[in-house]
Amino acid sequence: MTVQFFFALGIIISTCTRVLTRTQAFVNNDIESIKLQNCPSKSSCKRMGNTTYFERVCECDSWCELFGDCCADAGRFSSVQMSSYTCMLYGTRNIHQGVYMINSCPVNYEDEEVRRQCRNDNFSDPLLSIPVTDISTRKSYLNRYCALCHDASPTSLQTWKTYFCEATDSNLNISWNNVTYSESHNKWGYLLNGYFYPCEFVFDKPPSVDAMLRLCRYGLVSKCPRTWTHQNYIKACDSYMEAVRDSSGTAYQNPHCAVCNGVPVDDLTCLHSEVDSLQRNENEVEKKGRNKRIMVPISFTRLLVKPSSFC
Repeated sequence: MTVQFFFALGIIISTCTRVLTRTQAFVNNDIESIKLQNCPSKSSCKRMGNTTYFERVCECDSWCELFGDCCADAGRFSSVQMSSYTCMLYGTRNIHQGVYMINSCPVNYEDEEVRRQCRNDNFSDPLLSIPVTDISTRKSYLNRYCALCHDASPTSLQTWKTYFCEATDSNLNISWNNVTYSESHNKWGYLLNGYFYPCEFVFDKPPSVDAMLRLCRYGLVSKCPRTWTHQNYIKACDSYMEAVRDSSGTAYQNPHCAVCNGVPVDDLTCLHSEVDSLQRNENEVEKKGRNKRIMVPISFTRLLVKPSSFC
């Protein structure tokens, strides 16, 4: 090989290195420019001050790294989320209103049936499937199976308020006498004239446990699609919380998660700037036709005496 060849090769390598370095710098600058862009007063630990949970879109405390909800400038990496917790939707008005619940048993727990039921959404036995909070340890569990495998004292458990949906169409003439459990649907609901109308249980926190809960933002898109190849955005999407929503109402963990899912940055708004008005959100749901039932307090004595043979 000639001297001219190596000289030319050196020029090519040097040029490529400069291009790659500039490209990487551009991507990094782009990432930094997106952070804090949409909600600066609600997503920066330095700017948010003494805001309440519903006035901010991320957290700055010492627990945020474990729960995966740190602000971009919190100085902690958020992707190491606690696998033993899940964000559970609660209440009847805010579609992103959640609370962290323990939903798995310790690794050394031996009863496999209890372990399975702890992670299961089987409401065939509603008494054991309702969330509870241990007022002595201030921990909340997805159901009583989870509390059992964590050795929670039954006398310390505060059961959450539970509601059951009821059809508002008076022509259906539905009452508690029609309530039954369907094995094929794995749901409770109403059986009338041979048709089964499934209903969901809705849980709400009792006021006595308010200070014991770690709230979370439910239903956020938190991953880039597999077709997205920009690793910097994939890592950024996974690394911090800045809850935003697009004009269609879809919510994302942060702007990077939105961008890698095809949403322009200028189409994003701060999540709670739109949904902190619970009544407004409830009205939006009604307009979409998704709230055609009212919620009534559950009566377990009525549920337990109902036959569950329908399938």
